[in-house]
Amino acid sequence: MVCHANEETQQNMWYLDTGCSNHMCGENKAFSDLDESFRSSVKFGDNSKISVIGKGKKTIGVKWVYKTKLKENGEVDKHKARLVAKGYKQEVGVDYKEVFAPVARHDTIRLVIAMTTQNSWLIFQLDMKSAFLHGDLKEEVFIDQPPGYAKLGDSFPVVP
Repeated sequence: MVCHANEETQQNMWYLDTGCSNHMCGENKAFSDLDESFRSSVKFGDNSKISVIGKGKKTIGVKWVYKTKLKENGEVDKHKARLVAKGYKQEVGVDYKEVFAPVARHDTIRLVIAMTTQNSWLIFQLDMKSAFLHGDLKEEVFIDQPPGYAKLGDSFPVVP
């Protein structure tokens, strides 16, 4: 649930409950700007159509998680939002067979840095914003409609 806070709260600050399910913002514009930037960078499959899943298909629930990034001096730097899957509701062997997360070990990172130093190579660091959303999957994945997006029967696409 997202709601706009009253005048008693500090402007530009978000207050999160411990379960990260209820969010309040002192400035309503922060949510609309954040939502607009997310919608422009993400496409959920073929956004020209919305389909109803058939019998026997399971959906994965999703929810928004909001976070405020602060500068070193404590001022608000930016607001971030992620659409996350409710993976805790899935069962091994029923909803998925295996899990793989490509994460580098610290030993590997130290080895690469040592090799680059020894051979006078250059190191470049980069971050692919929302890269995982644009990969090709071998299997079909069905998610619940993200909160705040179009509903079935509406005349506009899932992600405008």
